[in-house]
Amino acid sequence: MAFFEHDKMNYAKVVVESLRFGFNPKNFILFFVVDVLAAAALLAYAASGSLMSMSPAALLPIASIILVWFLLRLFAEVTAIRMAAKPKLSLMKAIRSMRTDYIHYLAVAIVLTLLSYMFNIVEPFVIGPILSIITSLLFLFAGVSVIIDKNGLTDALYASLDIVRRGRWPYVILAWLILSFVSTFVLSLFLSPTFIIFNAEISQFITTGTLSYQMIFGLLQKLHVLAALLIVGVVGLAISSAAKASFLALFYKQLKTKKKRKA
Repeated sequence: MAFFEHDKMNYAKVVVESLRFGFNPKNFILFFVVDVLAAAALLAYAASGSLMSMSPAALLPIASIILVWFLLRLFAEVTAIRMAAKPKLSLMKAIRSMRTDYIHYLAVAIVLTLLSYMFNIVEPFVIGPILSIITSLLFLFAGVSVIIDKNGLTDALYASLDIVRRGRWPYVILAWLILSFVSTFVLSLFLSPTFIIFNAEISQFITTGTLSYQMIFGLLQKLHVLAALLIVGVVGLAISSAAKASFLALFYKQLKTKKKRKA
């Protein structure tokens, strides 16, 4: 445990508090509602048969659903970060007082998404992904800085970059690694029943890219089970997202406390 509390950074406490925050229904409910509505809209559109033509006009509604999902997901992230940074803040108060924060958080998300997209367009195999990872590390705390420090776009990007510039890059890398592990652990926990029950179907689809008629018929017979497992998976995704928001907020607050002690 000494390693995790080394240099006044209590990593274990941050992880435990983040998981506790994530598993609280009050904190993950927004993520769950947004994901369920988006999935329902996509399934309803697919069931309508409009996708059969695969024309640009037929794909436009899908793009619109994904865009709305992206914007609402950011809304849920801002709310979760605010509640993690201020534990006594209620969900409704967090939602009512976030307009300015949301605009700046959206600006940060757009800039980072465009940078990652640009890198992967220029070189999608090695250099692009590496540059995308470096960018995500450099600006890992930019969004959180918007909420906690009330920074605008430029100041938020600089605040995150300043953490690395001041020689605290090991903390950033460690935060990124822990965050990846926690998110993967929570998702695996909720998705594992699906992989266990539908192991044969998933294995064949991964291997061949298709499913046999027998397996499709088998899936239709177990449709209620599949639907239940998909809902469980969405719950896992929502919990993982809330825990991630909490982890970034708590870790950033510890970094700020450490900086004040050194000053």
